[in-house]
Amino acid sequence: MAPEQCRGESVDRRADVFALGVVLLELISGRRIFKNENEYALIRQISLGEYQKPSEMGFTAPSQLLAVCDRAMAFKRDERYPNCAEMRQDLEKWLHAGPPSAATQVAALMGQLFKEDIALRQQVLMATDDRAEVFKKVKQEISATSLPSLGSLALEARTITRKSLEEMKAVQLPPRRNPGVLVAVGLAAVMGVGFAVALKLQQPTVIVVKDVPDASVARVAAAVPDASVEAVVETPKPVVDAGVALTKRPQVNRPKPATLVIQSKPEGCALTVNGKSQGVTPKTLTLEAGDEKIEAQCAGFAAESKTIHVAAGESTTIDFAPQPLGKGILALKTSPWSVVFEGEKELGMTPIPKLELSAGTHTLKAVNTEQRLEKTFTVTIKPGETTAKTLDLTTP
Repeated sequence: MAPEQCRGESVDRRADVFALGVVLLELISGRRIFKNENEYALIRQISLGEYQKPSEMGFTAPSQLLAVCDRAMAFKRDERYPNCAEMRQDLEKWLHAGPPSAATQVAALMGQLFKEDIALRQQVLMATDDRAEVFKKVKQEISATSLPSLGSLALEARTITRKSLEEMKAVQLPPRRNPGVLVAVGLAAVMGVGFAVALKLQQPTVIVVKDVPDASVARVAAAVPDASVEAVVETPKPVVDAGVALTKRPQVNRPKPATLVIQSKPEGCALTVNGKSQGVTPKTLTLEAGDEKIEAQCAGFAAESKTIHVAAGESTTIDFAPQPLGKGILALKTSPWSVVFEGEKELGMTPIPKLELSAGTHTLKAVNTEQRLEKTFTVTIKPGETTAKTLDLTTP
């Protein structure tokens, strides 16, 4: 962050110029530019401008390039580039002042830096081309000018598949679906269907006639000479009266449910009954008789809970009137500066002119790691009011 941003002041595009200058200098040097014992000491260092100019940090780099970093990382924003476009212009001037970099030189450098990646990619492409050639050869062998018999086609498919598999083994790539195998499977399916049809044609036709006179059976047999006619007589099943066969279940007297009406001001409070969510108020619930723990929570209001007993067959109404939480402002100043925490939550670095807190008593802790000072204190916030507090960390 730029110094003015570390101090909490308003920022403009010159803060981006500062950040870009830091990135450029870290690329030149290959290391972090700002280091300190902790984040807050680092922020203090930058906000006060306690750092050298890039040209004075002892980096081995062209002076023109370090001069660009000097201006981009100037402590005073008025001394920086007004925008990134002007910074780019100075960088391009420095680039053009040096030896030209042709496309062939850039390609040679890329080939040197990524030599292994390029070689691996070429191997993958060559392997892919070999696989494509195998598929092409299989496709040519499968293609036929005339339709062969099923037997010869199946034999040819097995031969083609074996040859294809041998050629595929030479290309050591992850296995994929082999077109030869798919052809063989398809032919086997066609042959299986053909055999099933032939077997079906060889079997005698059986005609089953149900619940007809013998004369009708004879007429059917005469009409279909090659068929075998079987007469089946089915006896109708007796109809059982369900009302008589089934035993009536005894009636159980269950207790009537209880009705619970829940209201609140304001409406829209989230409800939980015995720990389970039940929507928002107003709400009418049907429950079994017994004790119920109801909790209502509205945004900006304190949670409120009640435990009541609901009776069977009765309707009970319960009203919630949650109290507003409210918020106030804390203006805090410590001597020396400190970072303020509430529990594990960080609230900011002093001075803090306006810190919004919920109404009530808060226990806060101020920590100055630079001087190893720490103090815990309490402050009471009133809703809608500003509470100012000054704290000296050096006193007990």
